[in-house]
Amino acid sequence: SSSPLPSLPYTIGITGPIASGKTTFSTSLSNLKNYTLLQADSLITYPPNSASYNSIVSEFGPSILRSDSQIDRKILGDIVFSSPPKMRILESILWPSASSSISTFLLKTSDNVVLLEASPLHSAGWDVKFCDEVISVTARESVRVERLMGRNGLTEEEARRR
Repeated sequence: SSSPLPSLPYTIGITGPIASGKTTFSTSLSNLKNYTLLQADSLITYPPNSASYNSIVSEFGPSILRSDSQIDRKILGDIVFSSPPKMRILESILWPSASSSISTFLLKTSDNVVLLEASPLHSAGWDVKFCDEVISVTARESVRVERLMGRNGLTEEEARRR
């Protein structure tokens, strides 16, 4: 006899551009409906000497490292947000392990509904791979730039590049 296929939760993807309000929306919906919230950003890690860390340092060089050998996210961000080809390289390093972590989570959870919050939901193909439906959250560019400047301490020019 064959074993039954695993029962996957109903997965709602939540996406939108940076600083559009995805986290505020998904946290509110999660609290209101008691849905499980999985934030893809929390899965994208690169601790020193991990495969992702080594690939990033090899690709972008030691100038992205802080004195404690951690990757300086601001320096790395400045590089990739000003160069689409470099952003694609970083994504090719980080997305496969994030995708694997999402898959593992969805296979193991006993929850009926999961909210998957991810900016790259469409571009990473996670909308098709994991989601039963997708909600796009958006805000005017001026609002997003203001949020980025306040939240991330960026200049207006830096915020507009992201």
